[in-house]
Amino acid sequence: MERELRKKLDAVERGAPVEQSRKLRYEDIRKSLLTEYENNHIGLIKRRNGKIHGLDYLDQFFGNMLVKNITSPLLREFIAKLQSRELQRIVRENNPKEKQAVKPMGNGTINRVLALLRKAMNIARKDGLVHAVPYFPMLREDNVRTGFVETDQFKTILSHLPEHLHPLMIFLYRTGCRVGAALQITWEMVSGDATTMTLPAKVVKNKEPITLALTAELTAVLKKQFRQTGQLCSTRRISGANGPQRP
Repeated sequence: MERELRKKLDAVERGAPVEQSRKLRYEDIRKSLLTEYENNHIGLIKRRNGKIHGLDYLDQFFGNMLVKNITSPLLREFIAKLQSRELQRIVRENNPKEKQAVKPMGNGTINRVLALLRKAMNIARKDGLVHAVPYFPMLREDNVRTGFVETDQFKTILSHLPEHLHPLMIFLYRTGCRVGAALQITWEMVSGDATTMTLPAKVVKNKEPITLALTAELTAVLKKQFRQTGQLCSTRRISGANGPQRP
C-alpha cells in the first residue's frame, strides 16, 4: 500500500495527473496529434480528410489501448507484425475500397509510422498527460543508395553551376528527393516547427507519402523560395530563376 502511494506521489511530482494518465487511451493522443497538425496548417490533413499515412496501422494495433500499456516490448511486437505483413493484410481487409496490394514495408517506412506514435506521445507528455515516453526501437535504415558524391565534391560541383540553381541542388542533395517531386512541393507540406516536410502520395514515385527531415540550411533555402503559404515551388521559384522569393 505504501509503495503504491509513493508511486502516485512521484507521478504527481513529475507533473502527470495520476487519474488522467491512468485513463488516457490511444484515441486521445491520436486526436491531439491531428489537432497539432491542423493548428500548424499542414494541408495534408485537409486534403486526405484527416488521415495520415501510417495511422491505419496504428489504429488497428493500438486502438482503444491505454497509453500506459504502450511499452517498448509492445512496440517491438508492432514492428514484427508490420514486417510479417500481418497488420497490412488486416487493414487491407477492413478497407475493401483500397486497391493497393499488400506489399513488404521497408525499415524506413516502419520508422515513419513509429515516428507518428512517438510524436503523439510527446505531445501528451508536453501537455502533462503522461510523465514519460517509452523507448522506441527504431529500425536501422541501411537501404541507402550508393554512388552519391561526398560533401566536398558536391560543393565543387555547386560552384560550377549557375547561382539560381543552387537552392534546388542543395535541396535535392540533402534530401535525396526526386526533381519531379521537389518541383511540386508547397510550403504547407512543411511541419509547424519547420523540422520535417511530408510529401503526399500524389507527388511521390511509389505513391506512398514520405516525411523528409529538414536541416536549418534547408529550412532557410525553402523560406527564400516561397513568397506565401501554399504557393507551388515551381521550376521558376525553386531554381530561383527570378532571384530569391521572400516569404
